[in-house]
Amino acid sequence: MKALLTRAFLAGVEAAHPGRFLAHDDVRAALHDWMAGAKSRVLVLGAGKASAAMATALEREWASLGGLPLEGLVVTRAGYETKTGSIEIATGGHPHPSSESAEIAARMLKMAKDLTADDLLIGLWSGGGSSLLAAPPETLPFEEFLVLTKSLLTSGADIHEINTTRKHLSRISGGRLAQAAAPASLLNLVIPDVAGGDDSERLSAIASGPCMPDPTTVEDARTVLARYGLDAAAKALSETPKTWAEMGVANHSMIVMENALAIDGAAAVLKEAGFTAASTEVTGEARDAAKAHATCALKLTQQDARAAIVTSGELTVTVEGSGKGGPNQEYALTLALALEGTDGIAALAGDTDGIDGIGEAAGAFVFPDTLERMRKAGIDPEAALDNNDSGTAFAAIGDLLITGPTFTNVNDLRLIVINGLQSPD
Repeated sequence: MKALLTRAFLAGVEAAHPGRFLAHDDVRAALHDWMAGAKSRVLVLGAGKASAAMATALEREWASLGGLPLEGLVVTRAGYETKTGSIEIATGGHPHPSSESAEIAARMLKMAKDLTADDLLIGLWSGGGSSLLAAPPETLPFEEFLVLTKSLLTSGADIHEINTTRKHLSRISGGRLAQAAAPASLLNLVIPDVAGGDDSERLSAIASGPCMPDPTTVEDARTVLARYGLDAAAKALSETPKTWAEMGVANHSMIVMENALAIDGAAAVLKEAGFTAASTEVTGEARDAAKAHATCALKLTQQDARAAIVTSGELTVTVEGSGKGGPNQEYALTLALALEGTDGIAALAGDTDGIDGIGEAAGAFVFPDTLERMRKAGIDPEAALDNNDSGTAFAAIGDLLITGPTFTNVNDLRLIVINGLQSPD
């Protein structure tokens, strides 16, 4: 079952690889159309764990079009660099911003300000860009900004609340990069790692929307800070542009890769293995999601059919302990505890970008004997969960999922198979 779950997960990752995004006719058509309008320069700027792979694919396609030479700068996580020609690939901090994140953001703002009405800006954005590209307000010293960011990420705030605050504590997010590029034209190509909402909301959320109008307000951000006891930073909040007219750029923005591709890729492997797969998107606390999914799985064990639950969506963790792990590992440990060793159920929870929180693990596996093996290894699973130490617990039994860099990021992918440890008829 570990081999099957791994194969399904990796199939989902491969189905959403950024190198595939230019295979879509609508994306290629957009490149053709917007290339024709560029009379002077074509500048590529981007951020995220998939952005370097996007840049490589873009250069390959652009060369076949015979347009103006590309130039630009893309920032990604260390280890996620790809080989490019004229587009520079830089690395910044993730999941927490670094001084390099701030330096790169300053460079991008300067590059954007040099554009004219004859120029085209192509934005390549994916999940992870918010920390990789950080430009805190001048009134908020970087070290204070870093402490605030870390506090917000461990507060239990959901991804929408986190992104809302980030956009109002930035000189580059929430449409400000596009505003700096006016009056140039803009083509935004985005790989989202957030679930739910309409396309405009999702486009504005990815990498905290450097080149998208922001539907949230300073008051929204102030409310989030107050909710999690971080009111002191409210004085540094500033308003973001709300419309394209306010930003001053002609634009076209599109989602070029969906997490549905990862879901379908993983589900196809499970279906081929004889499972009936149902899929959905889930957000919220990792523990809450795991308990709900355990309830569903336990009900399905009462049926004869081999079934699978496939979910995506970014989960969060309220960190109160001092252990190691991430949302998917916390989900997996909670799931194991909720299932209490029930026969016939196995699961995998992982992040498609290959990194679950901080560390080298993408996630973790769950089997009927998970808790038994942890206790034999000297691990108290309940205590580990209380200490947010799921990573240590799974490492002790060799059940961490380690993929290395995947070069994409279309959200978490969680797979539960029911009656999978029994032979099919």
